[in-house]
Amino acid sequence: IAKANEIIGLYPEGPETDAAKALLGQALAMRAFAYYYLVQLYQFPVTASGAVNYDAPAVPLIFTVADGLSTEEIDSFKGRNTVKDVYDAIEADLDKAVEYLAGYTRPSKVYVDQSVAYGIQARYYLLSQQWEKAATAAKNARAGYPIMDNDGLHDGFMYISNSEWMWGFKHTSETETTYASFFSHIANLATGYAGLDYSAKLIDANLYSQIPDDDYRKDLFNGPDGDESQPTAGAQVPYANLKFGNTGDWCMDYLYMRASEMVLIEAEALAQQGKTADAAKVLKELMSKRQPSWNRATASVEDVYLQRRIELWGEGFAYFDLKRLNKGIDRTYEGTNHDPAYLLKVPAQDVRWCYQIPLTEINENTHISESDQNE
Repeated sequence: IAKANEIIGLYPEGPETDAAKALLGQALAMRAFAYYYLVQLYQFPVTASGAVNYDAPAVPLIFTVADGLSTEEIDSFKGRNTVKDVYDAIEADLDKAVEYLAGYTRPSKVYVDQSVAYGIQARYYLLSQQWEKAATAAKNARAGYPIMDNDGLHDGFMYISNSEWMWGFKHTSETETTYASFFSHIANLATGYAGLDYSAKLIDANLYSQIPDDDYRKDLFNGPDGDESQPTAGAQVPYANLKFGNTGDWCMDYLYMRASEMVLIEAEALAQQGKTADAAKVLKELMSKRQPSWNRATASVEDVYLQRRIELWGEGFAYFDLKRLNKGIDRTYEGTNHDPAYLLKVPAQDVRWCYQIPLTEINENTHISESDQNE
């Protein structure tokens, strides 16, 4: 947010050139992206009834004079604003980002262009339950990105050149972080913490059992017997994920956004409106490349949610989906494959779902005190 504000602050009168529009559009998209995550970490996005939790205290908003605010107004936003205040800020930034990034051709997928801004917008509209806008933004975002086929599905999720990747980070020998990397922790096939079986990353047994045998994604995971033919200890254990691969030089690229997620957002947004036939039609665009036998006439919100869990496994969505859909977790079921030391059952709305405000923020922000702390 601080870095985005440095760029936003350069244009108090707004952008005048195409280059300025592209730069400002990216900065606004990234600021919105940051607040999109912060508001979910430090508050429940929905109430116990499932309604948007607009009135709950959320996070500080840091603006600049380039946002058209006086210094007094800027100061007034440095306390815990409501969820609605934060949502309004996110929405305003994304509207401008989409506008400013129109016509911008980025040098590579490392940069944010209009398709990515639409993608962030689609995520935000899904979170804020603006279903029609979510469906439209997701459709706009994925335009021009084909859903990858079975070969792409099994390429290790480590190449930014994958046809359906919309946004990511291209690693080089100068940027890779070896054991401190994402792949060290997620890829059982790499020789990091997961691959050495210090903390192998496994699919939930109950979820695995819901993947049909003719679904191409099923063999992205070991079954209950494991697979001793795999090259690392972490990849041999039961239910180990084989989704994330290994190039051997720790230069595996990072995935931030892809077209399949946008299909799932569009389908869920339609299902949330009761348009289950339309939802199934959209979802089939994905399922035809994952399970060709899938041919349902309707798709409910729960149908789409199951496909989100399977398709986006390990990509960073489960925690946020559980919070916005008001779902708890239960690892205590019969046949669970979770570690006996962590057989947790945490219901929705439990205080453990929300992060505590950092003590540094309480100590250094005069607008926030200990009384503002989450439970």
